[in-house]
Amino acid sequence: MAEIEHLGRCLVMNIRDKNILVVGDLHLGFEEALENSGTLIGRKMLKEMIEEFDLIFEAMEKKSKKIEKVIFLGDVKHEFFALSRQESAELTRLIDYLETKMKRDDEGREVIFIKGNHDNYLLNLKAIKKVRVCNYFILGEYCFLHGNRDFAEIWDKKIKCLVMGHLHPAVRIKDKKGGKVEKYKCFLEGRFKGKKIIILPSFNSYSVGSDLREEGVNSPWKFDINKFNVKIVGGGLGVLDFGRLGSLA
Repeated sequence: MAEIEHLGRCLVMNIRDKNILVVGDLHLGFEEALENSGTLIGRKMLKEMIEEFDLIFEAMEKKSKKIEKVIFLGDVKHEFFALSRQESAELTRLIDYLETKMKRDDEGREVIFIKGNHDNYLLNLKAIKKVRVCNYFILGEYCFLHGNRDFAEIWDKKIKCLVMGHLHPAVRIKDKKGGKVEKYKCFLEGRFKGKKIIILPSFNSYSVGSDLREEGVNSPWKFDINKFNVKIVGGGLGVLDFGRLGSLA
């Protein structure tokens, strides 16, 4: 199995001696959608995302490691029925940023967009020709997908692990002293039909996500989510292991 490192809201996986950065749902264009509904919040989300990507690339460079692939697990954009101006501008900026950071001078380096349920009209983006767009991506024993659709190919016996987004997992933690309840983004890791399942939190900082114990699992598969382990995203790039989800108050 691959070496897997949790860095903030992302994973870095070493598969076949390649370091792969895996990123959950971005929902670029979320701010414009809120503005259209009458809520003004400014537009700083992409800037904050790039700042976190900078931290991740710097952390890898300190270990003398390079990112060979970046895989986005779907819902890179927010609007269902259009490619908005903000989405077009910010996705182009993000692709250009990654192209610069990865210094794509070596064979095999690429950026991959898995199509999510929000990614309609993604192919209308001019810069999309610089990346690979697919419904799922298989590398060795690993399959990367969004998590809203099932595909017969992902259940092949050679696939040992499914890595997905879509569910925006978060967990509510109650302070034993004061009774205060806080919600945190988290990774969920468990097993289903003999395969390891890794669910990434969203990379969107404006929405913490959903505690799946309360809101249910919007997935084609009936995961027993209470048996999954929880890794909570802390400050900076830190991630804390909180054990089994079902054992948390």
